[in-house]
Amino acid sequence: MGQRYPHLSAGERLVIEKLGSEGASIRAAARFLGRSPSTISREVRRGVFSAAAVGTVYKPYRDPRLRSGSNIPDPVYIGSWAHHKAAERARRSHQPIRLRGDRLVSYACDKLRQGWTPQLIAGRLPIDYPEDAAMRVCAETLYAWIYSDSQKHRRLADYLPRARRKRRKTDGRRVNRSTPAGRVPITARPRGADDRAEFGHWEGDTILGATSAAAIRTEIERKTRYLAARLTPGTTSQGALDAQLAMFARLPPAARVSTTCDNGPEHAKWADLKRRLGVQTYFAAPYHSWERGSNERANGLIRRYWPKRTNFEHIADQDLQDAVDEINNRPMAVLGYHTPAEAFQAELQRLGSTPTAPDQECCTSN
Repeated sequence: MGQRYPHLSAGERLVIEKLGSEGASIRAAARFLGRSPSTISREVRRGVFSAAAVGTVYKPYRDPRLRSGSNIPDPVYIGSWAHHKAAERARRSHQPIRLRGDRLVSYACDKLRQGWTPQLIAGRLPIDYPEDAAMRVCAETLYAWIYSDSQKHRRLADYLPRARRKRRKTDGRRVNRSTPAGRVPITARPRGADDRAEFGHWEGDTILGATSAAAIRTEIERKTRYLAARLTPGTTSQGALDAQLAMFARLPPAARVSTTCDNGPEHAKWADLKRRLGVQTYFAAPYHSWERGSNERANGLIRRYWPKRTNFEHIADQDLQDAVDEINNRPMAVLGYHTPAEAFQAELQRLGSTPTAPDQECCTSN
């Protein structure tokens, strides 16, 4: 836990007032009290007293120097007034957290049940209700509201990504496997792909099911975070290649420049993908999943629909497509709270291409 700093006392505030009246600087007051200059500066800004801001009913309690208004500037820092205001702020800071307004509550509940996080809800509200100041809430307030005693009956925490109060850190497992022959390392990837400035660079992976009879191939575009997914009839390299060909074939070349994958055996046919569609495959360093962070996040979203040990043979093609559509139409903070679908279509239009999403019809045959 970090170091705790005590609040200014009434005596310290009176010292600040006295030093200020003598013309001492902020830094001089800070040295005298053993405080940070920024602490004194914030205190002076918060504790200024303006005679015009106080009603006549309070005139008997004003500092006598202010009654004439002739020998002291207005506004001015007064220690007793500042201490009184600080006590009021302290009382207000512990008010119960709640959402005000039925429309805001309904909006928050609906979006949580659609899988949106509190951050997405808070960020999207100004876009959906640009002129309505009542439709505003911050993410931290939403979290506090979700877990408050008054909202336990709604069970809204069940809709959060981890569905628990505290996050748990677990060590990832390591798997010994051979790397694809002739692999091109991620260090050779263009700078425009690394910093997401260039459109058309993807990240791909295969999500494993309970058996090896079916899997889900995912590809996500790095700049727009647009997700494409497709069922494959297993975890073979041919199945992964067929899924990639189907997803990328309908895109213009500038929208399918490269993809970045891990070192799994299902990527052994990466050279065929380049030969047939011109898509270069780059490989992340072994056990460096964060180098494909967007894809790992997208796979986590898929897992929210179908957790580990789910048999993907029982998933309908349309069910997978519906889940992907829902993910692509969920706003993201990194996109200015626009959706990946909106960002992807804008990039296609910028290329002068007819807006067409990757082929996501699920492949169920060899």
